[in-house]
Amino acid sequence: MPDASACARAAAAELQGWVYVTNQLLLESARNTVAQVEEPSRRASLNAEYVEGLTKLFYSHAAAVTSLLFLSAAKSTSSAVVLDEEHEKKWEIERERVVAEVQELTRQKQALEQEVERLQKEEQRVGKAVSVARADAEALRREVEREQKALETLRREMQEESVRQREEHEHQMLNARHEILQAQEELAAEGRRLQKVRQQLCSLADVLAELRDGDGDERVLHEEPSESLRQLLEEFVAYAEVTQRTQQELQEELAALREQMAAEEPVASRSGAQTLYQRILPPPAVNPVALTLQSVREQVRELRPQAAGTPCGVVDTPRIQNRQWQQHSCRSHIKGETSFTASPVSQCQTPQTWLPNGVSSNLIAWREKMALLKAELHDLRREIEN
Repeated sequence: MPDASACARAAAAELQGWVYVTNQLLLESARNTVAQVEEPSRRASLNAEYVEGLTKLFYSHAAAVTSLLFLSAAKSTSSAVVLDEEHEKKWEIERERVVAEVQELTRQKQALEQEVERLQKEEQRVGKAVSVARADAEALRREVEREQKALETLRREMQEESVRQREEHEHQMLNARHEILQAQEELAAEGRRLQKVRQQLCSLADVLAELRDGDGDERVLHEEPSESLRQLLEEFVAYAEVTQRTQQELQEELAALREQMAAEEPVASRSGAQTLYQRILPPPAVNPVALTLQSVREQVRELRPQAAGTPCGVVDTPRIQNRQWQQHSCRSHIKGETSFTASPVSQCQTPQTWLPNGVSSNLIAWREKMALLKAELHDLRREIEN
């Protein structure tokens, strides 16, 4: 009898151990199924295989333990003819305990099955979420590719636009250089004319010297032409001063234009090295220097007549007409013509008062226009410096 009770206790302990092992294996299989296996169908099949195998193992061990208990009970009954009621009560209590443990294991099995079912539902939900996330990632990848293509297109357009702007700036600079060359030619022509005027002044001085060296009658005869020649000489001196001031102003404007061109060339060279990591940019602003030069050229063309009949391609301005009229007056004085009824007033006070009719107002308008243009150029230089 003691051997049967010891065997029963050993069998119960072994059965509890197998119950614990079965529970741990079921939990480990559920964790492995959720963590390692990706396909939902594969997870369900693995769960079913684990549950089926462990159930078979549990039932086999339960049957072995039960048979062992019955065998030990049969041996104890065969060895002892009469059993005491106390021993029978203990056996009944042990049997009831074993049945209760079996029922507890059954309940644990049902709980494990419910847990596995819950994990399967959770797995399905997670699978749906993963599929939605993959679809979102694919859409985002397509959007990124489309954005990259748009950026490449924009980069090419910006490169083409920078090349076009560079070519346009070079063309404008070339036109400005042509304008400067024309201005230099005009200055050179003005210098040659001034040299001719100086030569004529020298010849007039020689004529005056010859007239002063003549006899008394000739001095009386040419007294009025000498006074007129002296007045004409003063007018020539005033005209030379005006010409020198005009030439100096033109040289200053030419130097200012060169400074503007020198300041614009580095800006144009740096404009091609800008980064292209921006998205959609506004169109670049028009060069203010080019606009100002273009407006100056147009306004000067409107104010000045065509230069088709003038020598060296110089425009026949009121200053040139004034000089031609002075040369004509000088020639008439040299020839001895003494009628000065239409001669203008002296130029010592205002050079504009003795110009021909219809020229003074044009010259005043031209000078006012040039003053406005100079003021605009001054403001533009100040803006560029700032």
